[in-house]
Amino acid sequence: MQKKPTKLVIACAAGNGAFAWPSKYNFALLIDFLKKHFGKALRLTIETASGSKTEEALGYWWGVLVPAIIATNKKLHYEDETIGELLKRKEITPDEIEDMHCSLMTEFAPQFVTRLDGSKEKQRGEMKHMNNEQLLILISKVVDWFEENYAKTAPNPEEYKEVRDGVREVRERINYPTEEWQEPTI
Repeated sequence: MQKKPTKLVIACAAGNGAFAWPSKYNFALLIDFLKKHFGKALRLTIETASGSKTEEALGYWWGVLVPAIIATNKKLHYEDETIGELLKRKEITPDEIEDMHCSLMTEFAPQFVTRLDGSKEKQRGEMKHMNNEQLLILISKVVDWFEENYAKTAPNPEEYKEVRDGVREVRERINYPTEEWQEPTI
């Protein structure tokens, strides 16, 4: 049985007392989410989108979501905390991540090129041309696709942040040698 997504991140703009939708797809995502959760209490958070891509969004894309799709395709067991372990053990390679990234960009953020004969050709879009809002839309589309096609919940970004921050705290507690440090004499 397919689980309903419990979180929706979509981009829109502030209009004159209303939301302005940059695409019909984003509005359709909202309507679909509301239909799936009819009668349930919801929490609405509205925040301004930043221009450049955030470290958190990029980290989730490259370090969690794309590897999770590869792990699922390879039938590797993982939890949010162990995706990093799969990467360390090279069960998921950088080449596989790049290939999957290219496939996802072609499918969910394509660039259409007009050929000499006038026909349109679908090519891989470039993430470097995206801002954070566009990256979050891409992540939202890929998460929806992942959950619909694999009947599995995508890794939770909040849990990923907790794991990442826990690792940072451990790193900060380690007493690294400083310039004054000298090797003990025996």
